[in-house]
Amino acid sequence: MGTAIDFAARLIDPQAIKSAGHSAVIAYVSPPRPGAEWMQAKPITKRYADQLRAAGVDVASVWQFGKPGNPAAPSDWTTGYEGGKRMAREADERHRAAGGPADRPIYFSVDEDISLQQWNQTAVHFFRGVNEVIGLARTGIYGHSRVCAWAIEDSVIGRTSEGKYWAWQTRAWSYGAREPAAVLFQRVIDTPSNPGPLIDGSSVDVNDILAADYGQWSISRDTLSGSGEAGDVAWTEDIKNYRGIPVDASFMLAWIDKRAALTERYMAEILDKLAGEGTAQRIKEEFEADLPGEFKG
Repeated sequence: MGTAIDFAARLIDPQAIKSAGHSAVIAYVSPPRPGAEWMQAKPITKRYADQLRAAGVDVASVWQFGKPGNPAAPSDWTTGYEGGKRMAREADERHRAAGGPADRPIYFSVDEDISLQQWNQTAVHFFRGVNEVIGLARTGIYGHSRVCAWAIEDSVIGRTSEGKYWAWQTRAWSYGAREPAAVLFQRVIDTPSNPGPLIDGSSVDVNDILAADYGQWSISRDTLSGSGEAGDVAWTEDIKNYRGIPVDASFMLAWIDKRAALTERYMAEILDKLAGEGTAQRIKEEFEADLPGEFKG
């Protein structure tokens, strides 16, 4: 499905990125932390985002402000629930200011080898704080294979279609394991001892794209419509009521996605979720009655 790069040191010429064969940039919406003013590519600006997109290079958003061992800016996840809320607000503001659509996810970084105990005691609460501000449907995670799995298990990151989640796995600290539900895999990690490939004079990380929708800005669900005409149903982060049935963003994504809506697993999940609103059979019949004709069969 192609590759995406990420980098922080300096802006890289969009045409050079395209010529190197990469289809996207996972761009930082976070500012440089204290002592890292050399990170000239943070945060992404609307001007640079527009230049990337004009060159045919897509954009996705990631937030990482702190770093392990930095006393002025410790790892983001260590700031817990309140830190998650605070950083999510700033991340969303910067994401939108750069031109990021209001419904696209933002990945939040866990850039170290944390344990399950650290996850349960602190990190999961950071992500619940993020959920509180931007919604579960837009929350993504970057980290090793296990942290991606924990985030999925604890329901703190959003789901895209086909059993995938907003999980960006890094090869680091994964010890060869892979999270099958991830949409991105950081295969090449740029380090001083093992630099990544050079593009326009800068070394970069390289990520394998594992899903058609990995959070890129060009796929936006700002509006939903059974007829295919924009504006019939407004998209929000958490749709509270649809024909008397309370549903969330994940339900609506499954409803409009032919592949998801027509699989037994997704249908069962939807029915189980809404069972309290009536019998499963009634909801199934209403669902099928409202399904656009081109999605049937």
